[in-house]
Amino acid sequence: MSLTNKSPVQDRFAFLQQADGHRSWHSLEDERFCVRCLKIFNGHALRIARRDAGHYEVLCPTAGCDASPLHWLYHGRGLGRARPWRSADDDGGSLPAIEDDGLAVPILRH
Repeated sequence: MSLTNKSPVQDRFAFLQQADGHRSWHSLEDERFCVRCLKIFNGHALRIARRDAGHYEVLCPTAGCDASPLHWLYHGRGLGRARPWRSADDDGGSLPAIEDDGLAVPILRH
């Protein structure tokens, strides 16, 4: 399969389902939250990059962000909505975290 960022929707969707081994995609309208750039996007916006030996990878659509599916959390429809995380001993100065499938994932800024 030869893909570009302008490939037909069904090709992009099939590739995305295969490329994201971390979370299920039900359509290109599904939203994800990137823990690297802190942006929300859907499957239509994703970048597809061709790498060596003809391999393709899917990347965050935000300019300058090289995040892959590993760095994306479910967003919307009650699935892992982004929300601040605080513990009982939180001094108010800690970085926020995102809950995804019940796990708190700290946001790391680079």
